[in-house]
Amino acid sequence: MRSCAPRRCAPSTMRRSSRTSAPALQAVAGLERPPRAPIVTVYTKADLGTPRPGVLAVSATRREGLDALLAALREPLPEGPFHYDPDELATQPMRFFAAEFIREAAFEQLHEELPYSVACEIDEFREGAEPVYIRAVLYVERDSQKGIVIGEGGRTIKALGAAARAKIEALLGQRVFLDLHVKVLPKWRRNEPALKRLGYATS
Repeated sequence: MRSCAPRRCAPSTMRRSSRTSAPALQAVAGLERPPRAPIVTVYTKADLGTPRPGVLAVSATRREGLDALLAALREPLPEGPFHYDPDELATQPMRFFAAEFIREAAFEQLHEELPYSVACEIDEFREGAEPVYIRAVLYVERDSQKGIVIGEGGRTIKALGAAARAKIEALLGQRVFLDLHVKVLPKWRRNEPALKRLGYATS
């Protein structure tokens, strides 16, 4: 890659890029500065040698030519091998994402009352039949927090579960039965074995 100002980037610089066996692409930037037409003319008519690399006019300020530049960069890139089974969506198991979606829903519902006091653990993740059955436990540190998570008449945990279930179903592409429970685990944030069990890295 070589960078130079449009008026100072001589044709000899562009010819040098054609001597490499690698695919060459030349993008002329700064075209938002007048005059535009002469700059484009100089570079599109330059003697670029053989093979002739592409020349693209780009203006980052005006966001012109960026899609064409990205497409031109993608075209010569070779496809790499699969490092994982093509059917695998991620390197983490699905129960990990289920727990994260539930914890995210809890944070969204309870960020004012309990921003960092709720953890989630998947007790059971049963696939093979529809709906997929997921039993999850939300852990809090005190009994008073348990009541907040459940909410009056169970309204909070129902809303939380509905939000989490929608995200899990979108990921799995299947209907999900989400069985949520709330338990008290005193001082879990300061309990190293509990943190490891719940999937939090500790030093």
